Amino acid sequence: YVLRFSGFPKPDLLPILEGVGVVGLILIVLEAALDLHLLKEKVGLIIKSFLVALIGLGATAYLAALALNFLMGVEVLNALLYTIPLSILSSAIILPSIDDLDEDKREFMIYESTFSDIVGIIGFYSVLTMVGSISNESVYGEVFGNLALTVVFSIIISYILIYVFQNIKGHVKLFLLIAILLLLYAVGKMFHLSSLIIILIFGM
Repeated sequence: YVLRFSGFPKPDLLPILEGVGVVGLILIVLEAALDLHLLKEKVGLIIKSFLVALIGLGATAYLAALALNFLMGVEVLNALLYTIPLSILSSAIILPSIDDLDEDKREFMIYESTFSDIVGIIGFYSVLTMVGSISNESVYGEVFGNLALTVVFSIIISYILIYVFQNIKGHVKLFLLIAILLLLYAVGKMFHLSSLIIILIFGM
């Protein structure tokens, strides 16, 4: 509004906002992944928290989308783009408020909020891919094919990167890490892979 009243043209902020958004997404998923500890004795807790996050997110987003469809006539797929972000139990909200809980409950909430973040982001981009697509079946095949390819690629590249980082000394490691994660995200986008899963698997 200041620019409008002063007569200056409004700059195109979209490239800047897109860049900031990508960095934000990478940091959210990476931070969430770093909170996960893949131990054998935690398998039951991990599966349970993942199912609770998946069912809670999916049910809330879908029911809210149906309500939007019924009340306002919004198509269900388009409505999901509005309801998925609102249905995420974000770790940014939950983690600061669980300090007084028992250790087991606090750990469950950490896993659940982490999975809710990650599943929500991946679900949002999957729905975004489906919107405007002619055939949903081709989209499903593309999404699941990309997921499988991404997981294999992520595991291989993660082991290589961890081996390389173990042999790097000095304070530049953190900046190099962020730069490589941005590069991996860009490469994943170029080859239509699920880039956030690459970040997730690397973090774990």
